[in-house]
Amino acid sequence: MNMVDLSKRSLQRLLGAIPAYHRLYQYYSEENVRKHYRDVSRSQWFSIEDMEFYQSEHLQQIIKHAYHNVPYYKNLFDEFKISVDEIKSPSDLLKIPILEKDQVKRYYDDFKALGCERFRPSAHKTSGSTGMPLTVLVDQNVDSIGSALIWRHYNWRGEEIPQ
Repeated sequence: MNMVDLSKRSLQRLLGAIPAYHRLYQYYSEENVRKHYRDVSRSQWFSIEDMEFYQSEHLQQIIKHAYHNVPYYKNLFDEFKISVDEIKSPSDLLKIPILEKDQVKRYYDDFKALGCERFRPSAHKTSGSTGMPLTVLVDQNVDSIGSALIWRHYNWRGEEIPQ
């Protein structure tokens, strides 16, 4: 076996370890994935205080967005008299009733944020390992963050991430 064959086999093994979806399409074609990769790479070094601040800041944004744009959460918060200003930290999430799969199925359209089409969401399906598969809409930004997190995990195991 010559060096070319050995290098080709090593490359095939390496590329085979990274799912094609994340290896090619998501990383190379989207600047958004590279931006999120830089962000999640930096965030892994946050102090506990910085991480708590970051989480609280983003949690408040998400809660406000959900209340003002997602009919299901507007109705839920109003019904249970939950103010968006009450949800400031992850521990405050206990004030919100637990969401069950059957609710997502029953009120599927009520989970769509107003104007969500502009974010080009795609349907993602769960495997149904609990006996009840579930379809949810995921926008491209969330897909990009997921890909960035997967790339960060590859980096932890020593994979070089193309810059």
